[in-house]
Amino acid sequence: MNQEILQRFNEYAKHPMLRSQVAAALLTLADVLSRPTPEPIIIEADGRETCSVEEAARRLNTSSKAIYRMCLAGKLRCVWLSARVRIPLDEIDRHL
Repeated sequence: MNQEILQRFNEYAKHPMLRSQVAAALLTLADVLSRPTPEPIIIEADGRETCSVEEAARRLNTSSKAIYRMCLAGKLRCVWLSARVRIPLDEIDRHL
């Protein structure tokens, strides 16, 4: 479990007005869900070679789901072409 989340839960669990771990868990969940998500980094298609999410997952030895998460978190830059996500090859090299 994420240490920050665990710390937040423990703070709620120790609160004198809350005597239930369920209430502490619900408040912790509300805190986590209310956080803003980072905007994905989107770069313009400029003729660079790209690969599919599946190919990027193979090259980075991870899952396609992890690649999508990395793109949404801004950890891996991507190109959106219509409804498809493409990963520039130099971005994969940078991440390695």
